[in-house]
Amino acid sequence: MRNDSLTKTRRGCGNFRARVAQVCFAAVLGCVMSAAGCGGAGGASATMEDEGVTTRFASTAAAMKAMTGDWRLVLLNGQSVAQTLESGGFDLARTPTLRVEPDGQMTGLAAVNRFSGTLDAERLKDGVLSFQGGGAAMTRMAGPAPLMTMEQAFIGVLNSGASVRLEGSRLELIQRDGDAGSGTQSEVAVLERAG
Repeated sequence: MRNDSLTKTRRGCGNFRARVAQVCFAAVLGCVMSAAGCGGAGGASATMEDEGVTTRFASTAAAMKAMTGDWRLVLLNGQSVAQTLESGGFDLARTPTLRVEPDGQMTGLAAVNRFSGTLDAERLKDGVLSFQGGGAAMTRMAGPAPLMTMEQAFIGVLNSGASVRLEGSRLELIQRDGDAGSGTQSEVAVLERAG
């Protein structure tokens, strides 16, 4: 009996330690972003939510400024995009991309098809990436199955209202599966600034 209670206590401490680590990470991220000029009025901050650390912005202008530029997909659900393309014999020019203009226009290559739409700046301010009007417009070309699978997963994350984590030149988009309270991850896209 004593071992059972010790095991439960240790598990409880493990959960507590994990939560403390998340809070510490959020605090450190906030300090780093402040030191980099992202904090304060018009900047970004990290906040704790049930699902982890989400980047929130002080204003829509700060959100747009942080997102503006060219991004390329480097990881999709833990898999290297470059490695996936190379192992399938595909050109790295098929790497999914995302371009965000200062006015919120988003365009990119999803692997086979091109997409476009307008970023919802108000939702981005609260740490959520989404298109105005519900989703991206896309061309409708067919392609090899591995590229189409990559494309569907990437567009699925972009159209899902994914949580945003922005750290320097790295952008993580996390789509949650199921209802809002489930907190389980289904898709994770990691992008890096291009160039």
